Amino acid sequence: MAVSLAAMGVGQLLLSFGRDFINAQQPIDWAHWLILIGAVGGALSISGFGHGRLGRIARSLVVIGAVGFGGMVAIDLLLWTLPAEPMLDDALSAAIDAPQVAVPFLWVGPALFFIGLALVAVEWLRLSAWAAGLFIVGTVLSGVGAATAVDGITLVSFAIMLAGLGRLFAATSVRPHTAVPTAALHG
Repeated sequence: MAVSLAAMGVGQLLLSFGRDFINAQQPIDWAHWLILIGAVGGALSISGFGHGRLGRIARSLVVIGAVGFGGMVAIDLLLWTLPAEPMLDDALSAAIDAPQVAVPFLWVGPALFFIGLALVAVEWLRLSAWAAGLFIVGTVLSGVGAATAVDGITLVSFAIMLAGLGRLFAATSVRPHTAVPTAALHG
């Protein structure tokens, strides 16, 4: 999961350099690909951690959120191919104004990814309250950064989530490819 979050963080960092920077990435939009790879990797790696009842709900939310990120990235990549600025602005406005597009792929879907991660971290409270707390704060800050469109908050949120994961791995001797012992979760 740490590698997935790092990929998403690097993708967000690249996006923070602005649209001209993204357009200059031709022929590959690395920012959006890293976000997509991170979301899919996060959904796949979440199954590597032991879960209780709450964790099963969290896992579902992470997977739904990864699908939301997939749609968002697909929309962004399609917009990236539009040649003229007015055409791009019109297409982006149409996507934002269409609830069947905006709600699942721009607003709710990606948010569910981080809500699911926060719920997974709630189960980590028994293992390491400090690590779980860091991770939960990072997920909340990610939402704040997305809602306010402040890139700095979003970037800091990924650093905090990664610090929380690192602390969890150190505190529990859990490695990214090793499941959290379910006995520790059920106490």
